[in-house]
This record gives sequence, structure tokens and C-alpha cells, in this order.
Amino acid sequence: MQTELFTDDICKNRHRNSPASIDANTRASKTKARDAARILQFAIKVGGRVWLKQIERELEMLRNSVSARLAELKAAGVLVPTDERAEGCTVLRLVIK
Repeated sequence: MQTELFTDDICKNRHRNSPASIDANTRASKTKARDAARILQFAIKVGGRVWLKQIERELEMLRNSVSARLAELKAAGVLVPTDERAEGCTVLRLVIK
């Protein structure tokens, strides 16, 4: 996984440069790579299929943090959406490159 993946704000188009969101991204940048690594390790541990609520519960992470890391991992092609659903969430499949 490339370091550049964690330098940009994956949600900047959504929040339209809101000062609060820019500040939150700056604070989160310190833990983005660590949190993504935790999610990937968990995905490997559970057989390569994960979803947001499962990760939030099992890794005791905040939903907005999980959602942002999943968006980055999907953008990098490391996790891809499936047609499956669990707990109302799209199941993501781990792709090993």
C-alpha cells in the first residue's frame, strides 16, 4: 500500500473544504495508516470478507473512521465491494495484489 493513499482527504469533495473537516483530517492523518493496517489484518483473520458494522464492533473503532479507511482501501483496489450484504452493509472482499 502506498503512503500517498493516506495523505489526501478521501472525503474532501463531500465536505467541500469545511474547516472542521479539514481539521479532522489533519488530526486523523496521524492514525490513518495504522487503522488501515488493523482493518487489513482483521480482513485476513476472518477470511477476506468484511463489512463496516463488523469492523466497527470487532476493532472498537468509530464508524466515521472505519468508513473513511474503507473508502481509501476501496480506492486503492485492496477491498472491492461484492453483491453480498451483512447487517445492512455491503460486504467487501480483500484483494491481494
